[in-house]
Parts: sequence; structure tokens; C-alpha cells
Amino acid sequence: MIRLDPTPTLLARFARELLAPDVAELDGLAPDLSAHDPADVAAAHHAWTERVVDEYRSVVVFAELLQRMGECEAPFDALCAVHTLLGDELRHTALCARAAAWFGPPSRFEVDLAGLGLPPSDDPPLVRSLEIVVREIVVAEAESVTSFLAHRDAASDPAARAALAVLFRDEVRHAAAGLALRDALAAMLPEAAREAVLAHLAAVEAADRADLRQRYDDAARGGYGRSLGAAITADDLAAARAKRP
Repeated sequence: MIRLDPTPTLLARFARELLAPDVAELDGLAPDLSAHDPADVAAAHHAWTERVVDEYRSVVVFAELLQRMGECEAPFDALCAVHTLLGDELRHTALCARAAAWFGPPSRFEVDLAGLGLPPSDDPPLVRSLEIVVREIVVAEAESVTSFLAHRDAASDPAARAALAVLFRDEVRHAAAGLALRDALAAMLPEAAREAVLAHLAAVEAADRADLRQRYDDAARGGYGRSLGAAITADDLAAARAKRP
């Protein structure tokens, strides 16, 4: 598990600058654990700890995306967008770790951050970049908007709602950025290969979206920790999908 507490060095300045908005937004917030059933607290501890791994996986994946886009000389504004998304995922990792600490010590669960990268690919950098954008942003980030919205609306604890609101707000921006990134990179494809590459990615996108929505449906079974952002029901998920534009 990486250290998420800034060390007293020059490097800590970068961490403080990156995390400052979330620290200010969540300043002074923490659930009153005495107001919740111990089973709800335990479920919340587990769920927020799992989110640390999910968010850190995006750090690893977006780091590769930035590298591949640099190799294919993507537009500067597109590189800036991915750089910002990468920073957001670092913030999310720290935010989820902070939220998990509300409910118990980090030692309660083993957090393995190894091997979170994507399987290697021999595709050219531009095609690889497009695939990552489609699968990890256009689909995964966009679908997580619905999940975070459902969890935020289901949670009744102010601290949990505030943390989920940050994640939801950032995922909305990521989803919009994904569509713009896809268009920018698609425009760079050679004319002779464009139709075939985009057709393949459209099929991948449809399959990934269907699979991810099914997984979200399967996981929306309610349970302990709903008030603390750890569980949602099928009705919560349906309401969030209906609320999304």
C-alpha cells in the first residue's frame, strides 16, 4: 500500500496543492459512528477501502494513456485533459483512503495495488490510446457517474454524501472529456484505417457498456452501509439512471 500521508519534504508541496480542494471541502466532516449500526460501519469501511483500489487503478491506466498519447503526438489540449484526469484519480485515491479511515484502521483490510495496469498490447500508440479512452473513459468513467449518483443519493450521512458528491462531480467531467478525447484521437487516424478501427471500437464499447451495466445491476442488492455510501438497491440505481440527462 502506498503512503498517502505527505512527507515533510519539497514533494509534499505538490501533494498539498493537488489535494487542497478536497481537504477544504471535507474539512471537519466525519461520520458519527455511534449513530450507526456496527454492521453498517464495517460495510462502509470495506466499501471505501475497495474504492481506494478502484481509483488507484485509474491512476495506473491514465498514466499509460498519457504516455501513449505523447508518443503519437496528440494535441496539446488533449494531453492537458488526460493530465488533469490523472491528477483527479490521485485525488480520488486519497479521498477514498480518508473516507475509509473514518470507519476503521487501514490494517483491517489488505490493500493490494500491484498488477492494476492493462494487459500489454502491440497496437500502435494511437490505436492503443483510442482503445483506452473508449474502454476506460467513454464507458467506465461514464457508467461510474450513475453508480456514484446512486450511492450519493442513497447515503444519509453528511460526510459520506460530501465525499460521494466530489467523486460524482469529477466523473461527470471525465465522461464529457472522454467523448472529446475520442473525437480528437479519431481525427488523427489515417484515412485508410479509420473506418475499420472505429467500427471495432464501437463494438468493444457496446460490449463493455452492457457488461459493466450488468455488473452494476448484480451489485445493487442493498445491504449494510447504505447510509454511509456503501450499498445501493436496484431502485436506487434505476432512480439514478432516470435522473441522468
